[in-house]
Amino acid sequence: MMARKEQGKARRLCFFAFVTCFLFSATGYVVGQDLYSLTDTLREGEGYIVQRSFQYQLSRKDTLRQGKYELFLRPHVKDTLHARKYAYEHLRLTFRKDEKQGPYLLRSFSFFPALPQLSPEAGSIRIPYSGSQAEILGQYEEDRPVGQWFLREYRQEEGEPADTVRLLNASFNQEGILNKQFYIMEEEPGQVLSGGFNTEGSLADTLEVRVSREGEEVRIAYYFDDGLLAGVTGSEGGFVQPVYMAGNLADVRLQEHALDSLFPDVLSYYLPDMPAAEKIRLLQPLQTLVQSFAKLQANHSSLVSELPVSLNVQPPTVRLPMYKPDKRELAFIQETYSRLSSLQHQADSLMALSAFNLNRYRDRELASLYARGDLLLDRISRQRNIFEVLSGPLQQHINPEWFMRRRLAEISLQDTVTYTYNDELLKETVDFDFGKESLSPFEQYQAYVQQLEEEFGQISSQVDEKLTEQQIDVPLKEREEQITALAAEIERLADSLQLNLYNPEVSSIYKHSFVEFKDRLLQQYGQLSSAERLEQADQLISCLKRLAARLEEAPQLAQSEQVVDQAYMESRLNPYTYTEMRVRLYERLFRAYRQTLVPYLVDRMLPAESCEDFLRKADNLEVLQRYMLDALNKNPKRLERRVRSQDGPETLIRKLGIPVFLK
Repeated sequence: MMARKEQGKARRLCFFAFVTCFLFSATGYVVGQDLYSLTDTLREGEGYIVQRSFQYQLSRKDTLRQGKYELFLRPHVKDTLHARKYAYEHLRLTFRKDEKQGPYLLRSFSFFPALPQLSPEAGSIRIPYSGSQAEILGQYEEDRPVGQWFLREYRQEEGEPADTVRLLNASFNQEGILNKQFYIMEEEPGQVLSGGFNTEGSLADTLEVRVSREGEEVRIAYYFDDGLLAGVTGSEGGFVQPVYMAGNLADVRLQEHALDSLFPDVLSYYLPDMPAAEKIRLLQPLQTLVQSFAKLQANHSSLVSELPVSLNVQPPTVRLPMYKPDKRELAFIQETYSRLSSLQHQADSLMALSAFNLNRYRDRELASLYARGDLLLDRISRQRNIFEVLSGPLQQHINPEWFMRRRLAEISLQDTVTYTYNDELLKETVDFDFGKESLSPFEQYQAYVQQLEEEFGQISSQVDEKLTEQQIDVPLKEREEQITALAAEIERLADSLQLNLYNPEVSSIYKHSFVEFKDRLLQQYGQLSSAERLEQADQLISCLKRLAARLEEAPQLAQSEQVVDQAYMESRLNPYTYTEMRVRLYERLFRAYRQTLVPYLVDRMLPAESCEDFLRKADNLEVLQRYMLDALNKNPKRLERRVRSQDGPETLIRKLGIPVFLK
């Protein structure tokens, strides 16, 4: 009996020992997973103390970080009256076997209180403040940043909604490399960048820069093809102009000394008043992407070690190619440009002379032809502008085959013509099929230009037939054909005239005055009746001949460059002051010449009288040019004072002693 009791007692002891061992084992495991926390003082000053709060969880071996990990950095104010700055930083992420995993958050908030103020409520004290906040949000996977990452920086005044100073949206692939699309918004200087990277980490497709200046938005797009900077376009008010195009070769980094020579047209045309430093920033948009992350790292040095290393990306090398077209390519470009220029001049004249016939006869078929001609003129003008770029000074940076392939892809094969007849809106479809895709870009463009010429020939012949059907008398028709030819000749001569290269905008006023005067004569002529047109036709032909002959002469205005150089060498003015003074003088006087000369003519005189007066004014313009250059030589400092005054053009001319008046 006693033996049986001892045996039962032994069994109970064994069971108790087993349970005790199990509990000790479980307790040891739980203890290994305890949450560690640490609070220490970093620094202490007058009225405040900055403490760091740190908590994490370790694995059983106490070597691997596991679970949630948080770091707080914030001041504890001891005396509110002496506090001048509050700061708060919070880092939160999760570890799995010492690797970052899951959501990542870094938030920083700081505000700067002013001296306490007595609130309207009795006995209460209010502390006004202004501050800023920044945060990075992202995702980790196996210690690598993946997916979408966001950086936001805010600025806030008391009682006002927060303003976003910078917003960045970037994407990482599974390897922790920036890829796909990124987006950057900066409040100053009103700039937005958007683009993307390819799988190799180089820029891909399109990088767009949007700049808001004085309520208007300017866009500059950089195109990349296989890591090469393939082109640049700028847009303003819906107009897109190709500014820089490239193909192969050369290897240059985007540095300040290279940017001024490679991209002057983009920035000078679209952002003429922007300081040079801001222009350079626009041409190095990737630096902003890097600096956006680096700035936050620098501002929060205590957390730098916890930021993802992969965010410190470096901008890739952008190769800026050069190209040298061969003789066949150059010959094709020049021939096509010449064909398109001639075609545009003919189409301009046909449309100008046909407008009054459309208003007179009110014929549906003629209205359709006019609408088709207007559409064709738009297509011709677009292609002429493209080949003007190909044949211009940027030719050495353009691969014509690549460039034309891109432009061919933009051409629509079908257009809808819309016109009104008897207050009814009518539509027609026009097809353009200029060759198969198997053809080379040169062959496709040759076929397209040929189709434009054929379409213009058809429209021109149909217009002639329609006007004949309307029983326009033969003498008047012959004279109007001569008028059309002379108008086209004036357009051609004015387009080929080169004047005063020191200031293209001012020099173009001279030749554009002839074109504008010609257009006003044709406009007035088209408003006359058939009998009045026949009476005025001979005078108009005589006037157009005189205008064409005047443009064929070598005007003294074109020789002004040598005189300007001599005046500059002999003057004692600072070269920058001298150049500014000359440009301002030209602009004020020549703009007044254009504004007062062309509009007031034609409306008051017959063609013969207005033509005589116009040519006299054109001669006076050369006299005005010589007097101005003489004034620049004799007394430049006196001229500078006159130009910088607020006098009107006529007063300025009188004070300078120039016997030319614009009345």
